[in-house]
Amino acid sequence: MSVRFRPEAHLRKQVIYGRVFLMDVEDKKKLDYLLVLAQENNVYLKKIRKVQKTGQIFKIVYWTFVIILMFGGFYFLQPYLNMLNVSSEGLAGIKQAAGMQSLIIQKK
Repeated sequence: MSVRFRPEAHLRKQVIYGRVFLMDVEDKKKLDYLLVLAQENNVYLKKIRKVQKTGQIFKIVYWTFVIILMFGGFYFLQPYLNMLNVSSEGLAGIKQAAGMQSLIIQKK
């Protein structure tokens, strides 16, 4: 594989630059209009991105608050939930004892 250098490559750049400098007044106005339009679009895009970032931050804060509230609620309700669990076990024991009494009555 051989590498070929093109001596005319530097001339192409000059021609391209020459076209930019040698444009019509109408083309210059269009180019200036496009420049202004691109700058306005850039301002709007930066504002949109800023709103997206703040929205994402608030969403993270919101869900963090919800998760902390959920665990905090469980922590404060845990004694009451344990009381319900103990009472349900007691009710299960009563039901089991009643079932045993019915078995004893049936055997007699």
